[in-house]
Amino acid sequence: MALKLEIGNTYAPVPPEKQKYNRSGTMKKKHDWRLYAKVVQGDVNLIHQVTFQLHETFQPSAFKKFLPPFETRQQSYGPFTARVSIGFADGSSKHVEHVLVLHGDGARSTLGFQVSGNRLPAVSRPLATRPFGIELELTTSSQCSLDEVRNTLSRALKQVVVQADRSNRSSYCWKLVPDASVQCSFDERGACNPFELVSPKLCAGAGLSAANTVIRALHDQLRCSVRANDSTGFHVHVEVEGATLAQLKALCCAWVKYEGALDLLVDPSRRGDSNRYALSTRRNSHLFHLSNDAARDKLASAACFDELCELMNPGGSRYYKLNLQNLASGRQPTVEVRMHEGTADFQRVGSWVRLLVAFVEHAVSEADVGMTARPKTFAEGRTPQDKLAKLFEWVVKDRKLRDFYLSSAAPPRAPPQGLSALAASASATTLAHDQEGDTLS
Repeated sequence: MALKLEIGNTYAPVPPEKQKYNRSGTMKKKHDWRLYAKVVQGDVNLIHQVTFQLHETFQPSAFKKFLPPFETRQQSYGPFTARVSIGFADGSSKHVEHVLVLHGDGARSTLGFQVSGNRLPAVSRPLATRPFGIELELTTSSQCSLDEVRNTLSRALKQVVVQADRSNRSSYCWKLVPDASVQCSFDERGACNPFELVSPKLCAGAGLSAANTVIRALHDQLRCSVRANDSTGFHVHVEVEGATLAQLKALCCAWVKYEGALDLLVDPSRRGDSNRYALSTRRNSHLFHLSNDAARDKLASAACFDELCELMNPGGSRYYKLNLQNLASGRQPTVEVRMHEGTADFQRVGSWVRLLVAFVEHAVSEADVGMTARPKTFAEGRTPQDKLAKLFEWVVKDRKLRDFYLSSAAPPRAPPQGLSALAASASATTLAHDQEGDTLS
C-alpha cells in the first residue's frame, strides 16, 4: 500500500524578550520549531509510531509519538540533524535524517513508502509499575449473602477475602466493605445486598489480571448476578508515595486542565457536579471563578501541601473527582479518582485504570525533569472534545486505549461527539504554533 509522508520542520524566531538560556546557561534559545512527519497521501493508520531523535544535548533527546499528529515542538539555539524513525503497522520501519532549517518557514520534503497490508495487532502500551487500587460499588440479589460473595471470591483468588468495615486499613487482601451510599436498583424493590469491593495494592499487568479474576468470578461463579446502578461508583487510587510538592502541583494542574475532557469518558450522571460524591474539582469554590491561567497559577503558587489540598478539596471534603484526603490524613500515599460510574465490566475497569496510571505517571515524570512547574493551559473557549484529543495525544499516548473509547466496545454510551473525528482528521492536522505542544527542552 502506498503512503506518502511530508517530513520537515516549521520555524518561527523567538522574540528577544522571551528567549531563555539553555540548560548550561551559556546560549539563548532563539529558534522555535516543530519537527514533524505528516501523511499527505494514504492511510494514517499505517503508521504505528514515529520517534524523533534530537541532539544529545536535549533532555530527553528522543520523543516517541504513538498517535497523530506526529510532531514535537522545541526551542534551540542552533540547527542540527535530527533522525526521524517511522514504525509502520506491518512491523517494518524506515529512518530519515532531517537537517533543521531555522529561517524562513523551515524546510520539508515528501517521501514515498510501500507498506504491506498486514498489520500488527493493536496492543496497549505497557502499564507503568506505579501501584494502584480499585474500589467497585455493586449490588447483588438478596438471595446471595455477602458471605457467599466473599467465599466465591476467596476460591477464585485462592486467598482469603475479608469482610470488614472501613476501619480495617489492611492493604494486603481484598475486602468486602459496607457502603450506605449504594442503593438497590428500582426493579430490585429494595431487596438487594449492596457492597463495595476494595482491592489490595495492585501493580502493572499482574494487578489488572487479579482484577480480571475477581470480576470474572462475580459473573461466572456467583449464582446471583451483580449489578451497577446510578448510585454506584468505581474509584481508583494511584500511589504517589514520595512525590514532591512540585510533582503534586503538576498533577493537580494537569487534572484541572483535563477534567472536562475526562468527563466525556464517563456517564452523564457523573459529569460536572451531577454526583454529590464526585464533585468537579475545576468548579469548586476556590477555582470556578478563575480563568485557566489564574487557576493554574493559584495551584502552582501553593506554599505547602495543606494549601494545595485545600485548593483542590475545599473544607477537607473527599467528595471531589480528584481526592487528596488520603495524603492529607496520612492514611495512605494515594490520590483517589472518584468520577467513574459503577461497573462490573473488566474492559471498562482495565481501560480506566490504564488511563489514570498513565495520567499520573506523565504529570509526575514531567515534573521530575522540570518541565511542568507551571504547565501551559488551554486557551479559554477550547471545547472538551478538543481537550480530549490532546489528552490522548500528549498525555496518555496509547492508540489502543484511544480506540477503545472511540469504539462501540465501550457501552452504553456512544463515542463523545467530535472525538470520533479525531482519527479521521489527524492527517490534516495543521502545524500552527498554538503554544500547547509538548514541552520545550
